[in-house]
Amino acid sequence: MNSLLTLTLTSLKKRLTDQPSIQIQQDLGYVTEVRFLFNAPASESELLKFEETNQLFLPKDYKEFLLMHNGARLFIDEKSGASFDVLSISEVQENHQSLDYPEGWYPIAYGLESSVLVMNLNEITPHKRSNEYLFWLEPGESIEHATPLYMNFEIFLERLIISQGVEYWNWPIYKARHFYKANDLED
Repeated sequence: MNSLLTLTLTSLKKRLTDQPSIQIQQDLGYVTEVRFLFNAPASESELLKFEETNQLFLPKDYKEFLLMHNGARLFIDEKSGASFDVLSISEVQENHQSLDYPEGWYPIAYGLESSVLVMNLNEITPHKRSNEYLFWLEPGESIEHATPLYMNFEIFLERLIISQGVEYWNWPIYKARHFYKANDLED
């Protein structure tokens, strides 16, 4: 049986077979063409070295992604310059060191306006698989204020693709009365 990650990426790539971009609709009626770039796979030895160097275990689903694509640029919008960038394992290591994250916390992707998708690997062991290791960090926020997403990488990625690159994890925050006001719309 295929994993959710494999099913998600296979379906997305089928949509990109005949053309390098797809048209999407995002918030407030914004329609645009977006492209996707996938890096070559990481090697098992690269991932093992990362785990040994940092004395931790990568989550199974995230590791599966890296073995398929050692990083990616998703929803590249040439009009706005926006994209969602999943870091390669070497970029993860570099960003962890240069940004002084706490032990076990690693940035794995950048979204709009330098927001960061962060994983907390302190609970991951080879025998205990956590499915809720992702957090969202807004620019300027400290790690203590990161928003828990209560999901793993493959669920996050599937929902990101279904929502066409929109920050869907913020949707419950906007009640109807707040949505219209925040977007200068009449209710």
